[in-house]
Amino acid sequence: MHTQNRPSFHSASVGFDRLMSMISDFSDAGTNYPPYNISKSDDRSYRITIAAAGFSIDEIEITHHQDRLEVKGAKADTEDMSSFLHRGISLRPFRRNFVLEENTRPVGAEFKDGLLHIDLEHVIPEEKKARTVNIRAS
Repeated sequence: MHTQNRPSFHSASVGFDRLMSMISDFSDAGTNYPPYNISKSDDRSYRITIAAAGFSIDEIEITHHQDRLEVKGAKADTEDMSSFLHRGISLRPFRRNFVLEENTRPVGAEFKDGLLHIDLEHVIPEEKKARTVNIRAS
């Protein structure tokens, strides 16, 4: 029986192109919290959208170092638990780590309606861009 190589459970392979297959998510404790989407805007622009309902902008931190993008959220639970009859909205701390392909960097972030949008751009360095070679006449 032939088995194909498939991405592991913790690897996010979106299937758009080589860049998207290189974006991986390694979350704490293998949870799926909070859920996220990865979308392609154009040939070099991508967006990670994380559902962070219940958090404020001041309770979320985004850091980028080399090929790793880390998103953390921590909420100080100051609400009186005795007032809840049912509490189904999770406000537990989270940490999502995304491994980005070389030359991919965050260019902006927006928090709106409980969704955190992180825009990424794949930049081709000058030394890797195609160049025209001038031909001399002899």
